[in-house]
Amino acid sequence: MKLNRKCREALRYPEYWGSIHIPSLESFLRYRQQFQEQTEPQNPVLNKESENLSCQREIDTIRKFHLATSRIYKVMPDALKSLTAPLRIHHRLL
Repeated sequence: MKLNRKCREALRYPEYWGSIHIPSLESFLRYRQQFQEQTEPQNPVLNKESENLSCQREIDTIRKFHLATSRIYKVMPDALKSLTAPLRIHHRLL
C-alpha cells in the first residue's frame, strides 16, 4: 500500500503496511511472527489478543489519515473482517 507520510509515521509497523496490497490478519501475523523470531528468538510466541488489537489499531490509524473515498480506506473494512475470520494458517499464538 502506498500510505501518506504522516500515516506511515503514526503506524507501529509501517514496513508491513507498505509491503502489502490487500491487508489481512493472516498476513499481519506472518509479518509479526517473522519480526518476533528475528528480534526475540528466545520468545517466538505471539499473544493472539494482543496481535489482533495491534492490527485493529493500525487499521484505525490508516483510516484516520485517508479520505473515505480513497482506495486505501475502502480496503480497510475487509481487513477488519479478517480480524474475526478463522485463521487458515498456523502461527505460534498463546
